[in-house]
Amino acid sequence: MERIRGVYLNWRLVLAQTIVNAIALGLIVLIMPGIHMLGENVLLELVAAGLLFGVLNTLVRPILQFIMFRFLFISFGLVLIVINVLLLWLLGRLTPGWFIADGLWALLVAAVLVGVIGTLVEALFGLRPPIRDDNPAPPRDSMIQAEPTP
Repeated sequence: MERIRGVYLNWRLVLAQTIVNAIALGLIVLIMPGIHMLGENVLLELVAAGLLFGVLNTLVRPILQFIMFRFLFISFGLVLIVINVLLLWLLGRLTPGWFIADGLWALLVAAVLVGVIGTLVEALFGLRPPIRDDNPAPPRDSMIQAEPTP
């Protein structure tokens, strides 16, 4: 792990989240009638598209969340669905002929389902790291010096 400006890159967590997003995309392709994987070897294409979607979620999602941070609070988190739609659309553009959505409504429903399934699988495997402070302040009681007894 390399330390960059106080941020640790946990490659195991990134790999696990990529696999979780690949699983979520695979389930969406299997259960959604408007989302298709076309090709001769659907399983191989599903794994490749799932891994690419996981990488997009790992690298592009934080950038989009930073850009849309103000709207995230105003919309009570509905912007996350828009971000999922953008990521699925980008996946379709990066993998022409592999991942195909029939329309905007299919992408919208798939974005909601990918978010829900991804959150459930991450919670199941415990992949959300807790927020913790690396340099916690000492307890207030320890700052008070006891007077020496004679």
